[in-house]
Amino acid sequence: METAVQPCAYHEDRPSVATCSECGAAICEECRQEVAGHVVCAKCVENIRSRVAAQIDSEQPVTPPSDVPQPVTTFLGPSSADGPIASTPQIPEAAMATPSIPIPPPSPARIVVGIVLGLIVGWLGAFIRAQVMYRANIQFGLIDSFIGFAVGYAVVMGSGRTGLVPAIIGGLIAFGAITYGWYLVYGYALNDELVKLGGQEAANLFRMRSFPEEAPGIIRRWDLMDWVFVAIGVYGGFMTPFRATTPTHQPGRA
Repeated sequence: METAVQPCAYHEDRPSVATCSECGAAICEECRQEVAGHVVCAKCVENIRSRVAAQIDSEQPVTPPSDVPQPVTTFLGPSSADGPIASTPQIPEAAMATPSIPIPPPSPARIVVGIVLGLIVGWLGAFIRAQVMYRANIQFGLIDSFIGFAVGYAVVMGSGRTGLVPAIIGGLIAFGAITYGWYLVYGYALNDELVKLGGQEAANLFRMRSFPEEAPGIIRRWDLMDWVFVAIGVYGGFMTPFRATTPTHQPGRA
């Protein structure tokens, strides 16, 4: 004997396929819904939503701690019949400031890196200076300035710091680089003179004294304008690290 299928409680012309776990009504496939894994009819789903909304509305707002800064609301005066309109909340600047995280200063060993990088840049500047001065036979003071500022910047980037110590290093390297440029010029001139007197073979047999040996004599031969150009270069090598912003950390100078 075949058992009759119970019709849907909401659609009498449709057979039921399940029973609502809330109200127990027989429901068809169209009315069948699931809430948290339970079969529920469409009417009970609405009732559940209403209960949840009422529960949320009845909950009291959480009071923030007293030490948390609260927005300050200022009123600009009435602008309509409904009363004053509040301006945008103003949060104290102290609450908006991002806490600064101290960055450790670079290692003192990086001073050596700054010295090496400054020497490399200084050597390149001296070579360029010698080529321009000897080939063009002119004393171009801007090259000394370029050497000084380039050396100072190289010392800052290599050492990762600014201040008096990198400034002194930059000034000394700039002075040495400019002097070495003069040394190269004298070497070029002497070589050409020997080629004229005895040929290339005679020039190859002669060797100039080392730079430390020749440097005092080169310095003594500088005139007033030479010293002015040298001073410009040394100024750039000193002031660039002294005034520059440290590339790796802000607090203090070396």
